[in-house]
Amino acid sequence: MRLLYFCLALIGLASISVLAEQIGPDPNDWFKEQYAPLWKAEPWHSVDEIAKFYSEVIAVHPPTDTIPVVTSRLWLSQSIEGWRSDGWVSSILAGYQSDQLNPSTALFKAKWLDLYVDGSEEFSCGWYMADLSGGHWTFTEYAEIECADHDL
Repeated sequence: MRLLYFCLALIGLASISVLAEQIGPDPNDWFKEQYAPLWKAEPWHSVDEIAKFYSEVIAVHPPTDTIPVVTSRLWLSQSIEGWRSDGWVSSILAGYQSDQLNPSTALFKAKWLDLYVDGSEEFSCGWYMADLSGGHWTFTEYAEIECADHDL
């Protein structure tokens, strides 16, 4: 009888382990504690680290009819360099909403406080979709959004 209880306990532990792998890390912690801090100080030095949060290609939803699928590393580096040439120095997560649609898909809306070299500040907002793959979250889609239109 002890052997039966022992076997059932092992099966239970194995099931919990498999379930934990399927669920993956908490997407909110991943976004707020791992991703957002990378934008706080001179992000152009962290492009490679930031790119690890994105799938190799990403669908960027511009306010036009076409949805280009681009190489995320190139898109990030070009975007960051463009912002930097405008005097941008960093961004701080100022607001945040998330919705986990299912165990492998999460949506995020983020409000960023953008800081500039001349001391000015402005808010910008973005929408992100992340998929869980191989036990890791990765952004697969992005769109710039108007903060006020999304209660941010």
